[in-house]
Amino acid sequence: MNGPSKKAKLAFLFAGDVIILYLSLYGALAVRNLEFPTQDVWNQHVWLFSIAFALWVTVFFIAGFFELKTTKNDERSIEKLLRTILTNGGIAIFIFYFLPSFRLTPKTILFLTLCFSGVLIFFWRIIFNDVLSRIQKNRILFFGVTPETVRMADFL
Repeated sequence: MNGPSKKAKLAFLFAGDVIILYLSLYGALAVRNLEFPTQDVWNQHVWLFSIAFALWVTVFFIAGFFELKTTKNDERSIEKLLRTILTNGGIAIFIFYFLPSFRLTPKTILFLTLCFSGVLIFFWRIIFNDVLSRIQKNRILFFGVTPETVRMADFL
């Protein structure tokens, strides 16, 4: 048994990211207002942040966060995630503050959403990668011990 298909894994990863983005927005609204957001407050923010979130997911895709072969819990991946989140923040600032068609300028909510989503996506990716590595175990037999086989075993 090979487990879930690649498409199913990617769909699950994508869905988790999107859910986290909207949960982060909801949490940011709750923390900012010190109460759960009303339907009016939610509706006022959700459409604008949905535009930003669509671009953020695109940036995640471009950065390679939906490549199952390269998903790892190493220092380089964490650094790349941090850079991507900062890039997403820059995109959101551009959308909210430099495009005149948007009247809403959610400084605190944007900052909180970035913080919450960054932390939650970080932990979500750790959990996803851990589960993925358990599902995708391949047994490989190496004949002989050379520096190359040791490096290959460490890599795999």
